[in-house]
Amino acid sequence: MLRLFFHRSAPMVYLANGLALLLLLGLLYRGWWRSDILLGWGTYIVALWYLFFNTLNIINWYPQYRLKSAKLGIRLHFQKTVVPVAYMCAAAFLFKYLGGSEWVLLALGLLFLPMSYVACILLFFHFRDTSELMPGYFSHNIYLKDESQ
Repeated sequence: MLRLFFHRSAPMVYLANGLALLLLLGLLYRGWWRSDILLGWGTYIVALWYLFFNTLNIINWYPQYRLKSAKLGIRLHFQKTVVPVAYMCAAAFLFKYLGGSEWVLLALGLLFLPMSYVACILLFFHFRDTSELMPGYFSHNIYLKDESQ
């Protein structure tokens, strides 16, 4: 049952992520064109975190391993990061859509800071890595398969 809600490729995660995107677009429409809702710093900060983490997830970090790149290295971490981001952003944007306070969204935006620190550290090491080994070579036990051949 937990897999249905919290696995990185679960349908509920995709649904929450899509709902967050629709709510964000609705908020931007209501705030910019209809002007019936006031968007403040909290909304924009949560929206930027949402876009940041989803962009990191979309990027193919290992293009040389096309078929296997979905479950390798930092790509796996970024897929797992989208799970809390999708649920938190969907709840935050729904809260704001229903007339919630910007201060609550600012506080929620602070919860994304530790995840962004980890993402930046992983990106730093990813770009400094000069190894020719396939990502996940040891953690996925690929070396055992190579030894047996």
